[in-house]
Amino acid sequence: MPGDGSVVLRLCAGDRVSLVNDEGGQPCELIAFAPNGKPDVGLIGMSGDGTGSGLKQIIRREGTDCLTARRLAREAIDLSLCTSTIVFSKDS
Repeated sequence: MPGDGSVVLRLCAGDRVSLVNDEGGQPCELIAFAPNGKPDVGLIGMSGDGTGSGLKQIIRREGTDCLTARRLAREAIDLSLCTSTIVFSKDS
């Protein structure tokens, strides 16, 4: 995924995802939702203290052309309720 981008993945029990910061210097915000649409980064083994501000900013910038926003809307995901966690840092 390019920097300052977003992707939506549907994960099932037992699925694995690896994150690689090839170029470094780019934080990565993770947000997870249960099948009922409830936000829960604990589902991916993380704790969250963020509000999804990075994703919200991408969606505001891209508007109705944002594929991520369309996919979240199709799943009735309310981003105002989300929690997020940051992996990697600007210094990574």
